[in-house]
Amino acid sequence: MEQPENSLVIVTRNKPALYAYVKRLLASYRHIQVIVDRRRGERRGLIAPVEADRRQADRRSRRDVDDDLYFRGWTMIRRRSAHREWSSEPERSH
Repeated sequence: MEQPENSLVIVTRNKPALYAYVKRLLASYRHIQVIVDRRRGERRGLIAPVEADRRQADRRSRRDVDDDLYFRGWTMIRRRSAHREWSSEPERSH
């Protein structure tokens, strides 16, 4: 029997009652971890002028996750078993 993929449920920090409810609701699912969003925005401060930023996007920024947290108060992402990376995209059937 195949092991279920690990999932991570992230709840926005300003809804502690929702976090407690989701944590209780999913407690019996060992492959699901429920956490509070710990991000507090951009941590780097502007100290001196810098040249153009070469990054395409902030690697920590995920628009779909941010939108879910803002509008629903929570989001769920799954760990891709082959790459051990987190994905919020729905799985596609083969």
